Amino acid sequence: MEVVDENMVRQIHLIGKQDEIRVNQRDYVTQSARDYIREKNLSLVIDDDENKFIRPSLELAAGKYVSESGEREYDEKPEYMTHLYGNVLVMKNHPRIILRGKLDSFIASIMEMQIFAEKKKIIKLKNDINEILLFAQQILKCEVKNQPFEEKKLLNYSEEELREISHNPEKYFGRGHIKISPTHGEVEIKLNLLRTQARELEIAAVTAFCSNEGQQCEGKDLLKALNRLSSAIYILMLRNSCKQYQSG
Repeated sequence: MEVVDENMVRQIHLIGKQDEIRVNQRDYVTQSARDYIREKNLSLVIDDDENKFIRPSLELAAGKYVSESGEREYDEKPEYMTHLYGNVLVMKNHPRIILRGKLDSFIASIMEMQIFAEKKKIIKLKNDINEILLFAQQILKCEVKNQPFEEKKLLNYSEEELREISHNPEKYFGRGHIKISPTHGEVEIKLNLLRTQARELEIAAVTAFCSNEGQQCEGKDLLKALNRLSSAIYILMLRNSCKQYQSG
């Protein structure tokens, strides 16, 4: 009996370029593997054919690595390569790795903003920033583990509400769109920097997940989540401009 886990299924799908996951009747398909099959709209086919794209667990344990194309194997991980997932290695300038780096930098900037808000005793802002932090950390976790991003509210708003509010500040805040300038103060300038980083994340994600001018696009759940980040931060800027954040 072979245990078919999520990593094996990913290799069949991504390296083998197959939409059918073929397993033996005696094989055990783990729940995480079944979740991946369902999330990617793949077909689970039970037969007696051995799938050459599956790397046995013992081989993985022995330290075998494989390139993303599956054409090369490595006994040791080269310094210029890193893990895409499982035992699959890519160059460190791979679009997905660049995206992870930008996510990591963005999360570091959010933490820096949290410390700033705490020092200024702007508790409401600190709490809102913490929601942004948890949301971004979940995005990174899902990207690295190739897991679907579960829909959740941000700042207590749905995706549609975030878009509606951020696009219509006159209706919800009694003012027009922010035209940022140094006179807006340190809080708003720092929030705007986070907003621009969130937009850069979106671009990196599109580069990593989309091809053929958007005709082929993976990771749509992550793209949607990243789009919500910039809207949420803009709402924080609007709240600050309307003096909804006060020290203490």
